[in-house]
Amino acid sequence: MANLRVRQGVETRSRLVTHARRLFAKAGFDRTRFDAIGASLGMTSGVMYHHFRNKRELFEEVVRQCHAEIAQAVVRRAEAEPDLMAGILRGCLTFIEEVISPRYIRIVLIDSVAVLGWQTWKEIDAAYSERTLAQALSEARDLGVLAPGIPVGALARFISGGTNELALWVYHQRDRAAALKQAEVVLGHLVGRLGEDLRPRIEHRGATQRRQG
Repeated sequence: MANLRVRQGVETRSRLVTHARRLFAKAGFDRTRFDAIGASLGMTSGVMYHHFRNKRELFEEVVRQCHAEIAQAVVRRAEAEPDLMAGILRGCLTFIEEVISPRYIRIVLIDSVAVLGWQTWKEIDAAYSERTLAQALSEARDLGVLAPGIPVGALARFISGGTNELALWVYHQRDRAAALKQAEVVLGHLVGRLGEDLRPRIEHRGATQRRQG
């Protein structure tokens, strides 16, 4: 009997999250009423509050679910590429393609920062997208593909943050297909240079300038 109640509770929570996610994606956080989510499923307010303290808590679970799905898509597409660096590029582009889709954009990149606050949003983003990227960069470093001396954590934060901004930029362009191609050029150039250690060139240029001075 106890196991049955646990299973029913899990199923009820899953139904709530799935239904709320559809409403959040369509109408947005502000225009989705907490009590209406459960009512449309025939659930009482008591059932709602048993699983979630408020709409924000329910929304956060939806955000985490969306991030997890996007991360899975990124890994799947990246692993299909012939080499690691191409996989990293494909992963970044897959993130953009996924996150600007109607099922994710409003929840993940538009409402989530305003509702959850930047700190919580970034913690979630780091736990999924940024961690996935950091793992791929660490593997590239271990295999000697990534230029030595590059701090993986800082690099993952830089690329992840830039990819989020690119996603928003692509989403707001009139011709998103063309904008996505431009994003691919930028990311391709960046990823393509990660295997190069530019410090010797910089040091050489600095020494040349000092001699000329």
